[in-house]
Amino acid sequence: MRLAALALFAAALLSLAPAAHADDKDKDDKGKTVLQLSAAAERAVPRDRLRATLRAEVTDADPLKVQAEINKRMNKALERARAASGVKAETGGYSIYSFVDQNKNTQWRGSQFVSVVSTDFDAVLAVARDLQSGGLLMSGMGFDLTPEAYQKLKDELEAEAVAKAVTRGRALAKAADSSVIRFRVIRVGEPSGYRPPMPMPKMMEARMAAAPMQAPAAEAGEETVRVNVEAEVVIAPVK
Repeated sequence: MRLAALALFAAALLSLAPAAHADDKDKDDKGKTVLQLSAAAERAVPRDRLRATLRAEVTDADPLKVQAEINKRMNKALERARAASGVKAETGGYSIYSFVDQNKNTQWRGSQFVSVVSTDFDAVLAVARDLQSGGLLMSGMGFDLTPEAYQKLKDELEAEAVAKAVTRGRALAKAADSSVIRFRVIRVGEPSGYRPPMPMPKMMEARMAAAPMQAPAAEAGEETVRVNVEAEVVIAPVK
């Protein structure tokens, strides 16, 4: 019985140890200076993926003909896109609705979207040109970063920003004739500056629709991503 009681007492002491340790740290900060600082890391990298979104749009008095024609065009579009090496095809929204035209006749209009995506820009542009030649209309085109490239950049910038915060904390402590006791808090913010692909302006869309045999012109440009870090540094005078 006595051994069991001792074991329970020891276990209770161990469970209290972390809390006491945390309290000791808070007490240790009293009378010391706490610096609040920020640091950032930023980099511009070339966008490495292109997405072109096109649509099959059909108008007719017969809704069944509208649907049949859309299905026909989309099947051809998917067949063409799948034949291109390294290009991924994704279908989008499908809608059909009725309206009354200027002659007061009921008409039906339907549309469906398809996107072609790849890191091979020329392949995407070639597929987009062929789909336009097949009757599809360009709805949008934009560049972005692949998830792999974005994650790699994010990891690198976070590490760089934290390293800058540590270096700055030590430099400020030295300037105050102090030394760093510890970094009490380091907060890493979410990356900023990243934008998804932007749709083309309506004016550009109209010009492309009027000249379907021409491949769209495109320039990837760069994506600038920034990571901010905030830190609290406990310092004390050098003795």
